[in-house]
Amino acid sequence: MIPTTRCGIGWFSPQCMQRFASMKVFCAFCAISNLFTSTLTVFVSTQITTLEKQFGFSSTQSGLLISAFDIGFLSFILFVSFFSGRVHKPRALCISNVLAGLAAYLCSISHFASPLKYEFKLSNETSLGNVSLIDVHSEDLCRTYDLEGLQSRTNTSYILDQCEDNSDITRVGSSTPYTVVAMAIIASGMILQGIVRSPVEPYLIDYIDTNVKQSSTAAYLGVISSIAILGPAISYGLGGYFSQIHVTLQDVSLSSKDPRWIGAWWLGFIVFGTLSIVTGIPLMFFPKHYTKSVVRSESEKSNQTEMKLTSYVKEFFKTINRLLKNKLYMCINLSGSLDLLSIAGALAFTPKYIETQFG
Repeated sequence: MIPTTRCGIGWFSPQCMQRFASMKVFCAFCAISNLFTSTLTVFVSTQITTLEKQFGFSSTQSGLLISAFDIGFLSFILFVSFFSGRVHKPRALCISNVLAGLAAYLCSISHFASPLKYEFKLSNETSLGNVSLIDVHSEDLCRTYDLEGLQSRTNTSYILDQCEDNSDITRVGSSTPYTVVAMAIIASGMILQGIVRSPVEPYLIDYIDTNVKQSSTAAYLGVISSIAILGPAISYGLGGYFSQIHVTLQDVSLSSKDPRWIGAWWLGFIVFGTLSIVTGIPLMFFPKHYTKSVVRSESEKSNQTEMKLTSYVKEFFKTINRLLKNKLYMCINLSGSLDLLSIAGALAFTPKYIETQFG
């Protein structure tokens, strides 16, 4: 029989790994992994203005991107919670982190697949007023400016005329045929993040509550939550830093305050996605249980579960119906929903408002 109380995978459970077979060690690794996955949840909110510039998203589309995570989360949370007693929870948490990282990579693909190309040819000597000029070459974006015309004019009307005379030109921030494609790619990545993150909280609470004293459960969860809550702060901080790097990762003549500046938003998804994968892999080696008594208890539950497996769907909806009839439970849920409703819009668009109003 494969041991379920030792660190390792299957029969590979060397003695040197057993020093880590502790709930405290598990919580430390879990707190770090949750820290980086929580950064992915809010990172897209820090890059709304950048995404709108590069792909021409409207505010409605931006709002949909922010909501995509919740759409995926809500679609699967009930089902994965019902399976809590049947899975190897540390490995499920590991898979969740790895898939969240891959979902972040998926979001960044919209940048690399973009047909828009940026080519910088004008020297620092060629300027209009106090703003350096930049040529952005693409069939979908803009054409080369006439350098002689620029040297003989000192107002922006000439540039506008150059763009308006060509139907193939699209200004920065305007919608292009690629807008819908980019929207679909990023939204798919965010929905996938929501789906794979849905089992984290129910599995984590169940795993800790089953393997520690009941009086210690709150302490362990409190430590993990207090560390994970730093994720949004890190996301906003590094999001601002990535916004100061140009999308091409090249030194350009534009200032980050220039309206045409597009930050390296995709870099954040790569960095946070990689950290999510790296910190999630160690969770796979933690045991399913920590004590034999828990093994016996889980085995009894498993036997009971197998007997009901044929009527799983019926039992699932019975459980949902029972919860819906619990007035106190539903009032608590309604209160939490209204609380989040009052601040959700502000949390999503405050970064955009501050950046737009104060630069």
